[in-house]
Amino acid sequence: MNEVRLKYELIKLEERILDITGDPIDYKHYSPFLDWCRDEAKVEAVEDMMLDRSFILNLLFDIHCTQADVARLEKINDVLFEMTNRTYHRTAELVRALMVMKKDEMDDDYELEGKLVPKFDIPYSVLRLEDDNYYGSDFIRMAAILQETEKDKPGMADVGCGWSRLRDKSPSATDEDLECSNDLDDGQSWAEGPLWHPKLSHITV
Repeated sequence: MNEVRLKYELIKLEERILDITGDPIDYKHYSPFLDWCRDEAKVEAVEDMMLDRSFILNLLFDIHCTQADVARLEKINDVLFEMTNRTYHRTAELVRALMVMKKDEMDDDYELEGKLVPKFDIPYSVLRLEDDNYYGSDFIRMAAILQETEKDKPGMADVGCGWSRLRDKSPSATDEDLECSNDLDDGQSWAEGPLWHPKLSHITV
């Protein structure tokens, strides 16, 4: 399928998604937009179409990948890596705060979770790139919809700390001892699918 056909299929797919969800950035009708989120069949249908959309965008990226795309991915990759490490460290700091906090006699367990997820607040919170128009996607509306379909899925970083395992640790313990260190980013790239691209081979994703 050539890129003209791919872009046509992408536009039609996003129209079908919006037929189900309504307009997520029309604030006068925001409550009706959220109604579809409570319908399991609609959510499942939107999730399936979002996977198809991702597949098409990946194919277009493979065709289009420019030096500007590579530079942007390098920058985003560095930012996400730094934010991931901050999520782990911040969670460790909260564990230390819990250790020294006065406990209530009724407290018998705690569960701390640090999570890094993208947040759609306003249309301007979506990163826009100079060549977005190449793809023909309605990136802003799709980002708002993705926030609803992805909210119960794992984040880019998920740090869980069970108090029962840590209650005997000292506040001076390292992040590693508190099980809050980023062991998953060990220098091996996570590049798969469209990120397994010759122009991106120098990036540790």
